[in-house]
Amino acid sequence: MSVRLHFVEGLPGVGKSTFAYSLQKQLLGRNDDVVYYKEETSQPIDLFRQAIIPQKAFEKILTKVSSQTAQSIKDNSYLLYDDVIVAYTKVLYNASEIQTVLPQLREYDIGDGKVPFDTYKEHHFRLWNSFIQTYGSTHCAFVAEGAILHNQLLDIIGFYNVSIEELLIYFRALADIVRSLSCRIYLLLPDDIEKLIIITLQERGTGPNSWGAGFSKWMSLSPYCQKNNLSGVSGMVKIYKQMKILSMQILDHIGCEYEVITRII
Repeated sequence: MSVRLHFVEGLPGVGKSTFAYSLQKQLLGRNDDVVYYKEETSQPIDLFRQAIIPQKAFEKILTKVSSQTAQSIKDNSYLLYDDVIVAYTKVLYNASEIQTVLPQLREYDIGDGKVPFDTYKEHHFRLWNSFIQTYGSTHCAFVAEGAILHNQLLDIIGFYNVSIEELLIYFRALADIVRSLSCRIYLLLPDDIEKLIIITLQERGTGPNSWGAGFSKWMSLSPYCQKNNLSGVSGMVKIYKQMKILSMQILDHIGCEYEVITRII
């Protein structure tokens, strides 16, 4: 059976988007119907930077924003059972709403330890089950960035003190849900983690609202980072190394086809 679900994984700055786009072009060249899910966009396979809003609360929010913002929220959302999933970082807000509506939507994001781990897992299980129910019988191929390893591992390492056994059981259960699509995981790893971080900080910046500032804030909130006194570039290096170790353990355990690609930095 040909692979239909392609996960592109790797650390920030290692080239996931470039690789995923190239893979999409390659699949299109074989006359496959291909759907590409980029990180943080409205999509049915990842909850990273997504707000999970009960329908009634969602409808109430729409009445309190401008018509343009309401339309943009609708354009970046979909219904999942009784909730509306909103890619809130992609919404086009009016200037006055960035300080009001955006934080309100962000409160419904389950990332960064906002919910117990059992609740976190359940949200992902029902998302992936819905994905299979909706798209499992189609003939499309799918390319997704960071959906199975990177985005969830950051949450789990940073905010949930779970054993390696529990971690492996969870990721095996996720893989079992989508196994019928025949999955392949591409893990992009740098040959020099510290060099990658320094280059990424230079490219994405460290000012307010930058990637670097966001990562620093994440470390300041993370119980794992607090416990291990992690901060700055040295803290990022240790987190990246831990993610690399856990990613390999997960890939060896879940039974999906995978390929590790080393990037020369």
